[in-house]
Amino acid sequence: MTLVEVMVATMIFSMVMLATVTAMRTFATSYQKIVAEVETTDRMREVSHFLRQSLQSAVAESKFVAGGKRQLDWLAPVDRAGSAAGLQHLRLQLEDDVLMLSFAAYDVKQTDVDPTWGRYVPDYPLITDVTDFSLAYQMARGNAWASSTRVKAANGEDADQVPWAVSITVTTVNGSWPPIVVHLDAAKEAL
Repeated sequence: MTLVEVMVATMIFSMVMLATVTAMRTFATSYQKIVAEVETTDRMREVSHFLRQSLQSAVAESKFVAGGKRQLDWLAPVDRAGSAAGLQHLRLQLEDDVLMLSFAAYDVKQTDVDPTWGRYVPDYPLITDVTDFSLAYQMARGNAWASSTRVKAANGEDADQVPWAVSITVTTVNGSWPPIVVHLDAAKEAL
């Protein structure tokens, strides 16, 4: 074997190794992107499921449901969300770029007092890197969407009303989530 043959064989071997390493790096990068996408999809499904379930079972009294464009408070039974369980006041709101869920235990003796948020259960970050968040409310089936649960009462004063449906829109740095539209079972019974 001559020196030229050795050099040609070394070059061919180097090119084959370069192609192999490039293919392995591409595979590793693709795998990491797939894992990140699966985690994001799982998180989306978990958050959507929890919000749907808790809003569908919300208590049907207007004093326990209040919402605006950026915050929604409601009372619902919770089946073990972290250390929260039982009848809980829930608050969904955007803090900086994090969509937070706050808990406050329901106290039957203090229904006219504002709940003590975070006393027993710390605020829970549902979604991070949020760039846009909005809420909309359909007060009755077929009505237009409103930005608040406040409506004019018969006496002319503003009062909260249990909406027929709630729409939650979230956009993160990775893109828009599908809208979460929940029909409240409590509102269905009231009609």
